[in-house]
Amino acid sequence: MTAELALPSPVDDLAAMNPALRVAFEGLVADGIPANTERTYRNLYGRFDQWCARQGLQSQPVTGAALGGYITHLSSQPESVQPSTLRHLVSVIAAREKAAGRGGLSGTVAVVADRAIRGHVQRREYGAAQKAYPLVFGRIRDVAQELDYNTFIGLRAGLILSLGYSGAMRVSEQAALRLGDVTPRLGGLNLHFWKSKTDQTGRGEDRPIPAGNSVLTDPVTRLREYLEALESFGFDISDPTLPLLRAVTSKGEPRPLLVRKDKRERERAYGGLVGDSIGRIISATCRLAGFPQWESVSGHSLRAGFATACAFQQSPHIPLSAWADHGRWVVTSSVPMLYVRDANLVLNNPLQFVGV
Repeated sequence: MTAELALPSPVDDLAAMNPALRVAFEGLVADGIPANTERTYRNLYGRFDQWCARQGLQSQPVTGAALGGYITHLSSQPESVQPSTLRHLVSVIAAREKAAGRGGLSGTVAVVADRAIRGHVQRREYGAAQKAYPLVFGRIRDVAQELDYNTFIGLRAGLILSLGYSGAMRVSEQAALRLGDVTPRLGGLNLHFWKSKTDQTGRGEDRPIPAGNSVLTDPVTRLREYLEALESFGFDISDPTLPLLRAVTSKGEPRPLLVRKDKRERERAYGGLVGDSIGRIISATCRLAGFPQWESVSGHSLRAGFATACAFQQSPHIPLSAWADHGRWVVTSSVPMLYVRDANLVLNNPLQFVGV
């Protein structure tokens, strides 16, 4: 996998290194590749190679016919892909060519591929941009009232809703939570993020989460009851390194963790939820609760709901800098301001003062 991802240092440059050090170094580099990135690259390569094989085209070394044909194939689908997806495809194929010592794409192939993608942009019929429906506190409370807290699935959904909203969490951040990352503190909980989308270097961040006013959405209550249920099924909750959010069996019971070796031959426990699964749980929970807009709910809805609620309570109540920091938005990001602008379009709308 490391060769496919085009390491910054060509392998030939490591020839003079002590063999043991070289193996250790290559292991560090391999560990530095995020699992999601590895999975994405493998999927892209696999789909491209399989399509080329069916068409009788050569994918390695890549030819202009193969890359051009695949771009045309993707752009002609009923649900045509985003231009950014096509550009990403070209970049990863170029990376594989470079890693294999072939110097990347030829100048002519790269230029023609770029023009084809521009043509895709010109031809594509764009619909309205789809945004995740923001689940603000009132809507979360309505959904939480419909959960069955006598089941493990209901307790897990309640914990996902309360932590996701109060921590303004990305689904990837929820999926990465371990038992030791959510700990009691005076007046609430402490969330520890080992790394996130905006902290790829793993410096780690802590966020205090105060106890809620409603038992249904109080993260302290939801965590306690979830852990008690997990323990009642005979699972160990004393190991802080084990995943917090667990997958379930067909009977709705927590699934036992699987211990297997990772790519570095180290034993690790698997069986926690992944980000996509958490997104589906949020959407399905809203659907089962009879939430009218459930089809527009996604894994981002809890984070969007937090930002939306804060944007409608701007300074001097909740300064943007405070809630942006809580949600781990990059200081220079324009994303928080988008929520503020949307809120201002409502709060400062002339019709608020003159009526309709």
